[in-house]
Amino acid sequence: MKRENLPDTATSIGGRSMRHALRLLGVAGDPAPCADSDPVDMRLDRLAAAFNLAPLDLELLALALLPDRDAALIAPLADAVGNPALPRVSLHLAAQWLELGAGGAIQLATSRLWSWRWLDAAPEGWPLGQWPLRVPRTLALALLGNDAPPRGTNFVGAAFALPPAWLDAADAAAKALARPERAPQAFVLLHDDPDEARGWFARVSARLAHRTLRIDADFDDPALSPWLVLQRALVLVDAAANERERIVLPEWPGHGAPLLVLARPEQRLDAPGRERLWQRLPAVPAEERLVLWRAALGETYDDATARELAGTHRLSPGQIASIAAAARTTPTRCALAALPPPDLRGLATWQAPVNDAAARLVHPRSVALQLELLAARCRARESLPAKLGAVARTRLSHGVRALLYGPSGTGKTVACETLAGELGKPLLRIDPAAVTSKYLGETERHLDRLFAIAERSDAVLLFDEADALFARRTDVSTSNDRFANAQTNFLLQRLEVFDGIALLTSNSRARFDEAFTRRLDAIIEFTLPALGERLALIRVLFDHCVLEETDMTRLAMEFEASGGALRNVAMAAQLIARDAAPRWPQIAAAVALECTKTNRAAPVWAQQALAALRDARPG
Repeated sequence: MKRENLPDTATSIGGRSMRHALRLLGVAGDPAPCADSDPVDMRLDRLAAAFNLAPLDLELLALALLPDRDAALIAPLADAVGNPALPRVSLHLAAQWLELGAGGAIQLATSRLWSWRWLDAAPEGWPLGQWPLRVPRTLALALLGNDAPPRGTNFVGAAFALPPAWLDAADAAAKALARPERAPQAFVLLHDDPDEARGWFARVSARLAHRTLRIDADFDDPALSPWLVLQRALVLVDAAANERERIVLPEWPGHGAPLLVLARPEQRLDAPGRERLWQRLPAVPAEERLVLWRAALGETYDDATARELAGTHRLSPGQIASIAAAARTTPTRCALAALPPPDLRGLATWQAPVNDAAARLVHPRSVALQLELLAARCRARESLPAKLGAVARTRLSHGVRALLYGPSGTGKTVACETLAGELGKPLLRIDPAAVTSKYLGETERHLDRLFAIAERSDAVLLFDEADALFARRTDVSTSNDRFANAQTNFLLQRLEVFDGIALLTSNSRARFDEAFTRRLDAIIEFTLPALGERLALIRVLFDHCVLEETDMTRLAMEFEASGGALRNVAMAAQLIARDAAPRWPQIAAAVALECTKTNRAAPVWAQQALAALRDARPG
């Protein structure tokens, strides 16, 4: 088809048509933009500027779009390729219109639009000249003015008000992404709440005058890249919604806009050709939490309740909104308890805190004082820096770290549970066996996830038998030593920046690396109880028994044991007594059994009681 056989007026193609396509058909003059330019022309110009399209690429794209623009009017000029109901311009016909001469179809077939997948691939086995020019659905709709997001994606915004601390972080992120001299970036936010993260990313995009389009990590549509340019949108890859621990981020040729990514702390991200920037949302200060609580609770609760909640619980905006919504029908304490816990993936367990203050009575006075100071330090971790001088508060974080060490059964774990109960916080107990992995870097990823969960849940993080993880660094003689030292270095760094309360228990302080102890706010030694302390313990643990004061004194004087051993005696005595209240003979027999278990000599009266119990058994 020669140019002289093509229409010579724009009206024969249906009025104003695309400037570039009409120029190819010989009916348009100067292709420069003008005030009455067709909207499709303007969108093509934006793509040309954003992706540095060559004139031939732009003309090829315009020709491919003509049938989608008006199939009936272009039908006389196009080939009935593939589907006669929707004629397409073939590669051979496009080469003729462009007057490329011999080999024109081959020249068009090498356009980068095919490698970018902005043009659909030809059916397998078709001759080169019959390749139909077909624009993918996503790109065609965008060029034709359809603003709906592609299938499988959606625009996101803020579901609730964000605190100033998060708004400031979003503004800083937008400034970092707006620097034109930087290489293409992948801005990764490590966060567990998708609604909070999406709202935060929406703020970042808004500061850059863009919208935020969420896609799944497996989303594959090469036409999304030009669609984002046409819609002035940034893409948010929601990797956190994917169960895989390794995610390869999507890559679009020619797309230099920032890539926003929401990920879990333990996920590994591959971002080919992109510089990765990492972000964690800062903890919301108490005064900002108070504003959020007041707004969320409204007039349902008095201001004293909002102040108490803001001062006691370091929660995020999404958690505050969720609790406040539940508190409209239930008390706030019940709403707090009903807050869904994050998925621990078997790495740790939520442990019920001990709310019985009597458990503190069994500690020596020196230990009780140190525990009281530790509790005060935890309560004042936000307000304390403001009361100190400029030098004293240097590098003082909101995190609290303490080591409780001593023989087994001396009450270290119970003290941690009691502290969590007094602070009104959940207790997250880490299982070292579940966290530790033989694969390189896996242990660190597990621990990083648990630290992040504890920070977000405002939970007390308990490392029971912590020396299994916080061991001393050694001289490197094998690869195992190198990996162990790397794990210790990671824990040193992560514990130092931890914004919550971390408690470590161990039987010995000497097993810890000295660098750990320098980073601890408190180190409390638990010793075997003295006579007076054992007597106090016995009164607490055996309050359900029928026991004379003289028997309590004899038990305290002649059975030097830890609180854990005395608790075992109380339980064994109850089992021996069955449904009745235990008396001295059953308690004495239980003492003998406990001594046998620990391979120590039992008092004479305990041996006699155990022998009498055996003799009394029938048969």
